[in-house]
Formats: sequence, structure tokens, C-alpha cells
Amino acid sequence: MSAGTTNDSRGPTLPTQPGTGTDAPRGSPAVVIPGLSLVLSTKVAELLELEEGWDGAGARPPAPQNLAMAVKLILRLKELTAGFAEPFLAPTIAGSIQLEWQSEPRTLEFEAARDRWLVTASERDSSNGRVYHTAECSTDEIGRLARFQRWLQGVEPSWPSA
Repeated sequence: MSAGTTNDSRGPTLPTQPGTGTDAPRGSPAVVIPGLSLVLSTKVAELLELEEGWDGAGARPPAPQNLAMAVKLILRLKELTAGFAEPFLAPTIAGSIQLEWQSEPRTLEFEAARDRWLVTASERDSSNGRVYHTAECSTDEIGRLARFQRWLQGVEPSWPSA
């Protein structure tokens, strides 16, 4: 393992937290995560730098295992989904990570929640209103998560309910 990285047996190698003696300049990754764009690698590094109260009101920093879970999922979805677009990554106040995609008329969000994924989606209906969908998946249901991606792209015409 190289300096400036952490290795979680459940996921990929991630940049280390600041203050470990291997800090990169703020906003730049200590390492580029293989398989991710520089933009997404940088975002992962920025999320690792968040501290308690990052929102000004006591939000918890993202748990490293949630970031590793998110990176692992992104890399798998890139393998399984033709035309995969990298998501926008956002922290939650509870220390989780949210992956977000917007592709009109549909949106899709995955939230890393310990050992599962919480899935929320929406799509425009025939009257231009919004229809919302939710699901919960274990971390090993990669095929089902890939189906949600294909739904976002319009390959799956209906919401994959089971």
C-alpha cells in the first residue's frame, strides 16, 4: 500500500485523511483512484477532509467505509452499465454518502447506509408531474442496482420494483 492511501478490505484504496503526513494540497487527491475520473477522485478526497460540524450545525463527516462502499459501487456499475455516467457525490449530515444522477425526465439517488443502499428516484409522468420511487438493496445486490441505472438511462422502461 502506498503512502497517502488507506486500504479497506471491503473496498478500493482511498486517499488518507489530512494530518497524516501525506497531505496533498487542499482540493486535490492524495492519489487518483484507479477507474475514477480526476474530478471524482478529487471529490472523494474533499469528502474525506470534512470534519465534524462541516455544515455549521453538527453534521458528521462521511464515514470512510461509506466512501469506500460508494467508490466500489461506482466501479462495478461502470463495468455493468453501458454509457455509465459518474454521479455527483454529496455528504449527508448523518455521515453517509449520496450518489446522484439527473437525466431528464428521471433522477436517481443511492445513499450508502452501512450495509445497504437506500434508493430514491423520480420521473415525469404524462401530465408533467413527478412520480417517486424508493427501494432498499443490500450491498451485494449489484445486478439490481445496475437495473436502476438502466432505468435512469431509459433502457428499462418501468421502475424495477423487484
